[in-house]
Amino acid sequence: MANFIVYDGTKLVDKMKAAGVSVDTKNYDEVTQFFGMGAVVPQAKDAKTYAAGQLKKAFGK
Repeated sequence: MANFIVYDGTKLVDKMKAAGVSVDTKNYDEVTQFFGMGAVVPQAKDAKTYAAGQLKKAFGK
């Protein structure tokens, strides 16, 4: 895997699941590190919306 962030994230998810932690992930294939690039990368807006929803779900808001 060429993208070390994806590789590290995948390892972390696997370890968390093995420890019995509930994990929900979403991967955006073939997109660079784009989280703050909503103006030019359409998937960034979806990623922010997804992340916000997961945080709200996790913290009961």
